[in-house]
Amino acid sequence: MEIIKKSGKLEAFDESKLKTSIANSARDTKGVHLTESDLNSIVKDIKNIVKNIRKDNEKTSSYELIGIINDVLKKNKFHEVLKEYMAFNDKK
Repeated sequence: MEIIKKSGKLEAFDESKLKTSIANSARDTKGVHLTESDLNSIVKDIKNIVKNIRKDNEKTSSYELIGIINDVLKKNKFHEVLKEYMAFNDKK
């Protein structure tokens, strides 16, 4: 899977970057601790949604990915993590 970055550059999907970003957002909430199992489940959900949306096209935009992450964190009731994640992405 490849991500079309805001600059237009293609970048390989890096599961560890996504996990780190979400884990850092959880850490920044000062009250939410995500286990490795939580992170794996979140990333698996995100990847499955992208695959369902994109079917045979292995490319998605960073904007679409952020929206999917938003939906998955909401679905799993990680609202505080979502707030931190979105605040971080707004700074980029």
